[in-house]
Parts: sequence; structure tokens; C-alpha cells
Amino acid sequence: MIDINKNYIDIIVDVPHLGDRGAFSYLPEKEKGIVDYKPGQSVRVPFGRKKVTGYIVGFSKEIDIDEDKVKRIDKIINPRPLFTEELLETLRLLADYYSTSYLSLIRTALPAGVDGSGGAYKKVIGYKSLFQNGELINKIDEIEGRAPAQARILKVFVDSDFEVIEATELVERASTSRNVLYSLEDKGLIEREEVINRRRPEYKIAGRDEKVDFELNSEQAQAFQDISQSIDNRQNSVFLLHGVTGSGKTAVYFRLIEKVVKNGQGAIMLVPEISLTPYMVDFFYSYFGNKVAVLHSRLSDGERYDEWQRIYHGEAEIVIGARSAIFAPLNNPGIIIIDEEHENSYKQGTNPYYHARGAAVIRARENGIPVVLGSATPSLESYYFAMEEQYQYLTLKERAGDGAMPDIDLIDMRGEIEAGNYGLLSNKLVDSIKQRLANNEQVMLFLNRRGYASFILCQECGEAIKCPSCDITLTYHKGINKLQCHYCDYHVHVPKKCPACSSDLLQDFGSGTERLETVIKDKFPAASVARMDVDTTGKKNSHKEILNKVDNGEIDILVGTQMIAKGHDFHNITLVGVLGTDLMLNLPDFRSSERTFQLITQVSGRAGRGKKKGQVYIQTYNPSHYALQAVLSSDWNDFYEKELEIRSKLFYPPFSRLVRILFKAETEGLIMKLVSELKDFLENKYDKEFYYLGPVEAAISKLRGKYRWHILCFFPGIKERRRFLPDIKAKIYELISNKLDVSVDVDPISML
Repeated sequence: MIDINKNYIDIIVDVPHLGDRGAFSYLPEKEKGIVDYKPGQSVRVPFGRKKVTGYIVGFSKEIDIDEDKVKRIDKIINPRPLFTEELLETLRLLADYYSTSYLSLIRTALPAGVDGSGGAYKKVIGYKSLFQNGELINKIDEIEGRAPAQARILKVFVDSDFEVIEATELVERASTSRNVLYSLEDKGLIEREEVINRRRPEYKIAGRDEKVDFELNSEQAQAFQDISQSIDNRQNSVFLLHGVTGSGKTAVYFRLIEKVVKNGQGAIMLVPEISLTPYMVDFFYSYFGNKVAVLHSRLSDGERYDEWQRIYHGEAEIVIGARSAIFAPLNNPGIIIIDEEHENSYKQGTNPYYHARGAAVIRARENGIPVVLGSATPSLESYYFAMEEQYQYLTLKERAGDGAMPDIDLIDMRGEIEAGNYGLLSNKLVDSIKQRLANNEQVMLFLNRRGYASFILCQECGEAIKCPSCDITLTYHKGINKLQCHYCDYHVHVPKKCPACSSDLLQDFGSGTERLETVIKDKFPAASVARMDVDTTGKKNSHKEILNKVDNGEIDILVGTQMIAKGHDFHNITLVGVLGTDLMLNLPDFRSSERTFQLITQVSGRAGRGKKKGQVYIQTYNPSHYALQAVLSSDWNDFYEKELEIRSKLFYPPFSRLVRILFKAETEGLIMKLVSELKDFLENKYDKEFYYLGPVEAAISKLRGKYRWHILCFFPGIKERRRFLPDIKAKIYELISNKLDVSVDVDPISML
């Protein structure tokens, strides 16, 4: 509702260099009044000497500048708002919480090409039936004997949810030609009509015809009932659905989405990486059809634009997507679901540094609807909030159907070395692989490091070959005979001599998935082996092709990184081997134990998801570590209690609100001057107000040609962070030059 007593229109102008600067005030066009404008509309406004796009975010009665200096809006680009008022408020609250610019979040919420002008649609020929379904069925019966192709066309209309269907789709689904359409048109059975061609991602997967079992067991039914009450009462609640791998969380999601759609509402379901979980999307497509829209980074710009338009125009009621899909323009959401809520990919790694989980909680609150956070290994923060009763805690302790949890064993690799085995694979794992292959069962081997070797070192001078732009050793990729930086993509052919001392005593050390694949092929030459990592999945749909082959039994042993660790449901994989465990445990990050526990638990959950019992072997040099012991005993409660105890002593999240301030420059001198002055500022103004560490070099001290230092600020709570952080940022912007980059990351995920 527009308040006609408010004379000024608040507009966020699309000028990125303004940073956190808020809205600017404008007057309506001369021929329009305040009532012609709505929050969420895009407009063209004068700004400086240019005219730029802006977004209406509100209205004001008073401003702090002279009215004669206030400019007028040039024009409304599109009368229909691009954002609902609740979504605009969600974006504003997110900007406040994450101490980032409102504009950056608005731009994140809009796909490329959406400027309110309607975009460049491609129009094609479509047809609609001139009869209702009952009459159409009678017509089919009349002509099926003498004109089967025409009958097949008419059956497509009976089975479709849409009144108008593209000619190309009609011909393909009826397996006929366009001449048949012309014949039906001449008979007055169908009518030609011009339609917008929506570019759609394809999620029909060959070789997987069976339907997922969405019948709920007692545990699932109880979880569904608890969440349903919030849906029925339009109650905003946050549910943490903690279900073991294979417990059927997807079935609960399905029934909840089915419920809200029947209620005339929509649903948003986020998944960490949609291209890695195509079967889940396919299940939803197979049931809900064109009611589903998909949003993720692997779509083309055109596909993403058109999917967004389908949601915006109410053609799709269910949105499935990755992080930014939380901003989908759904008009009447009834539930938000975040699958694998613990995943790091839900946190944006560049400005704006928002977390989709936080965005979901805020958007659900603005709509008065429930949000479901699902995981077999919840984030420590979510688990803590559930134990503190800020979230409602629901558990699924048993696997759905007849599936049993796999047996898990730790293999102490120190014993392997004592026995003379210096190879990648323990003897027990090799023997178990042989047994599974003999039984026509499949094997999955997980190593969360790609490439052939971790680095190449000179045995003469001891120097490892590093990236010239990053403080990182180059990874050896044997297949292409190159050394590559996995951070900046610098690559070079493997030198014959050491760049430092010209010695030819170069030796590769460490192992990645490429080496593991080679070892497996040597040991099991009769087996079909595939590798799934960034190097083998660069082409579009390459993920699907590999997963389909595994599902169809064409691959005996699948080797991969974390791409294979979660979301897959292969019923004939009975053995999972986990390698390189100690690399994950010893990363210089306070979350390394949590991530290791989560990742190993997830990949272990790929074993034994069918009728056959699964087995997991975890190779490690530190079998007594509490994270591995918790995986071994399947005692997640023990892990969380120990990890929370450690975090509490160190005042790390969830016991504090952490902010990471990262400084980057091409010379260390620029950083040193700034961080020294900033440290003096913090000591003099905020001594004992909050706790901070640094400034110190980041764990990766140089990246993409820039040196990196950081400060970690630990605030007791959100209020304290809101109180102190704006002044700290103001001081930073006062000190920095255009040669130095500074990022302020609220609730950071990575400490590297």
C-alpha cells in the first residue's frame, strides 16, 4: 500500500562503486504521482551526468537535502515489480546482517539480461486444441484406426498441463512430422498460435526408469507431520532434519512440497551442486513436470533467464537450485528446504558474502513459513542452535526400506608401512576390492585431491616447483604432462631440470585421483574404471554420463573427489574406500575436523544403499582422532560434543560471531602499512570490547599475484558486531588506496 503522504521515492541506483551507500531520493516523473510507483520496480534515473537503472525500495516523507536539488525519475522501465516486497525486505536484511551493499544482493538476485524490459524472447509456432479433454478423447477414438499419427498428436494435448504446445515438441512427442499438424489444423481440431520459446535445461536421464519410493515410514511420517503443522498454521519455524545417509530425507521433502503445491503455494529447494545430484531433480520432474524450474550456475545465460521468467510469471511453482535460487521470484512460497545444509558451497565466496542458509531463514521469516535444514551431518552451528531450541530438531535414525548402515573399519597405515607396503592402497582394501568385483559388485574410492602428484621436488636442492602467482606448489597432471595451480589455473609443461639449480633429480610426491586411477587400472586390469573430478567433468552433462554408467553397471570402480561423496544413490556399490584422510584433518582451519567428519560420513553413506550389506575402509595414520572415532562408531553426538567443547574454549563459532577482514595487494608493503595503522586503531578504541587475532599472513599468503593478510574479529553476539563493525569498515576505507583490496566476510567459511 502506497502512502500518498510520502513524497519521495527511495531508489538503489545500479552504480557498483558506491559500495554500501544506501538509497537515493527521487521525485516522480512530472506527469506521474507517487501512487504510480511500487517497491521492486526498475526505473531509469539521472545520476551525475548519466542515466542509470535503479530499483525502488521504499518511500520517504522527509529528506536531508533541499527539495530543489532532488531529481525526477526519467521513466519506469517495467510497471510490474521485479521483486515482491518480502523479497526486497529479505535482501535489505541480508545486506544489514552481512554488512554488504544492498545493490550487490539485488544484482545477485537477478539473472543476466533482466532489466525489466521483458528481455529478448524467441517466439515460435505452437498449437492448441479446440476441444475439451472429454471431447478430445472421443475424437481420438474416431480417428485412431485410420490416422494413428494424428491420434498421437491429440493424445499429447490430453496428457499436457499446457493449453498451447510448441510445434516442435508436439512432433517429437508424437514421433511424426509437421504435415500431420497441418492436417489436424485443416480439420479444425487444432489451432495455430505464436508462443514464447522457453529455453529449458534437460533433466530426463536414461537408464533410470524406476520411481523413488515416497511412501513414508514411521520416522519420516512423524517428521512430515511436525513440519506440516507449521505449514497449516502459517508458522515460521526452522526445522533441523538430521537423518542418517539413506534415511529418506528426499521422500520427506517430496511430500512437503506436494502438500504446499496442493495448497496453492510454491516451494524452494536448495541443493549444494545440482549437476552432481541429477537423479533428485529427475524425480521431481517426473512427478511435477513443468511446475519445476531449475536455477544453477551451469545453465546457459539464456536457460537461466528463461527459467527465471517462468518463475516470475507464475509458470513454475517449484524452484530447485543452488545458492542463488533462494532469491527466485516466487510469488507465494509455502516452504523453503535446504538439502545438505552443512555444505560450504552455500556460502558465497566473493562479494556479497552471504550464506544461503541465512538467507533462507530470513526469507522464511518474512513470509511466515517453515524452513527445513536437512543433513546427515549438520553444521556445528545448526546443531548447536537446535540443542539451544532455536531450531526444532527432528531425527531419522534408520535407513529407509530394508537398507542397513555399512560396516566401517579404520586401517592404520603405519602398520602397512611396517609390513613393507608403501603403496596407496592397504592390503585389506585391495583384498576387499577383489572380493567385491568377483561378486559383480561395484566399488567407490574417494581421495579429495585431484591430479597425479601433489608436487614435484628437486632432490638436489630441496626446492618444490611453485606457482609464480600463488604461494602454492604446482600439482602434477601426468595425462597432459603439465604442472598446474588449482587456484589461478597457471600451468606449465613439466621441466626436465630444476628451475632453481638445474639438477635433473626431480621427483613427484603425494597422490591425487589421477594417480589413484592409474594404480587401480594396474592392479585390476579387467575392471572398468572411471574417474570423476574437475578434470574429467569439464564438458556439459559429463557428470550425468559418468553417473549413468555407474548406475547401469558399466563401471566397476569409481574413483573421485568430493563430487562422488554425496547425493548419489547407487544400489550396487557395496565397498567404499577413503584415502588421504589425514590431509583433510590437518588443514590450517578451525573447521577441518568438522569437515572431515562430515565428508567421510557422507562418502561412507554411499555404501550398501541397496539390499547388499556395505563396507567402508578408512585409511589413516591417526586412527585415534576423535573425528574418525566418531565416524567409526557412527556416534555423531559424541563428535559434536567434543567439537563444541573445543570451540567453546577457543571462543570460535557458534560461541562467537566471526568476521574475517582480508587484505590483498601486489606488494606486501602496502598491506603492512595499513594493517599496522588498523591494529593501532583497534587497540586504542576497542581494547577489551571484543577479541581479535592478527593481523597476520593468511594460510595461503599469496594468491593470483596478490599478497594476503587477515584479521579475525570475534564478537560476543550480533548486537556487538553491528555496533563495532561499521566503524571498523569506515576506518579501513579511510586508510586504503585503490591499489589495495579489502574484503569483509561475515560468518566466514574458509580460513585459508
